[in-house]
Amino acid sequence: MTGRTIRFLAAFGILVIGVARVGAATFITADLDVRYRYRGYTDHRVGVEGLGLGVRQVFADTAGDRLTLFAFAQAWHDFNEVMLEQGYVQYKGPMGAWAVSLGRFTVPFGLLPNYQTERLLLKTLEDVTLGMLTDSGAMLSGVVHDFDYAVSFTQGIGVSGWRAVHGSGVISGRLGWQGADDTGVRLGVSAAYGATVPDTMHGGGHDTERRVCERRLVAADAIKYSGTRVFRAEITGGTVDAEPFFGAFWGVDFGVASAVDLSVGHRYVHHGPERAFAVTGGFSFNDIFGFQVRIAQEYFFIGEGAHEFTVQVYRAIAFSR
Repeated sequence: MTGRTIRFLAAFGILVIGVARVGAATFITADLDVRYRYRGYTDHRVGVEGLGLGVRQVFADTAGDRLTLFAFAQAWHDFNEVMLEQGYVQYKGPMGAWAVSLGRFTVPFGLLPNYQTERLLLKTLEDVTLGMLTDSGAMLSGVVHDFDYAVSFTQGIGVSGWRAVHGSGVISGRLGWQGADDTGVRLGVSAAYGATVPDTMHGGGHDTERRVCERRLVAADAIKYSGTRVFRAEITGGTVDAEPFFGAFWGVDFGVASAVDLSVGHRYVHHGPERAFAVTGGFSFNDIFGFQVRIAQEYFFIGEGAHEFTVQVYRAIAFSR
């Protein structure tokens, strides 16, 4: 193992041992993501896309969960990049009507609070909207009747570092509604205002340099559950670096057989003079000797992206004490 790998595992081992010694409910997760890519019909690559380790510790009282400590670390791209993806402390008020989170957490914008695709083969819009999945700062969130809300004030640099870049910082917020169980519908509206540095750990959209991007965005998202089908969609509009921006995503998962799903999705992005339109389709075989095997083809109809065929082998485990 490389020195970077050893340091990553050692640091996380200390974290696991430390939290396990405290008298509270502890939940530990780990996952492995290995992929083969055939990009542009010329470039073959195979390797460890990601290895993740997570620890969640929950302190409760007679009214329910009160204090949560959470850390999730990842090693990406054959351990060439190691990061603390999330690490926060959250204190909940009565009945979850409010909660305060401090640290690095998922940004409340669009589909992100309910659907993240970094371990999937369909991709949503976060790399081109905010340019990041998680960010560091403070968040107020909660659930009131059928509504959930979240407002965050963060540095705008994602997981690329802990120090804010001059001029960066973003306010993000989302208001969601969840219908009755028999409707299987979740809806949300979001807004983000500020400046972010595209997150180099996650690709960061079309930007190739770490520069501050001004963002003024609003979004609407929806999730619909219907039997073995799940439909998800997000539409985002506004400006990025003072140029008009519009993005749209939809994706559908179908259960076509026992432990077999079909997934189809599309992304459309229009930013200034640039446009990109891609469609992805593939199958997920959910129990092959305890692993998930996903096979997908992404095809670009518009834009400079390269067509890509991907085979993913994925395994996640979880246990508690």
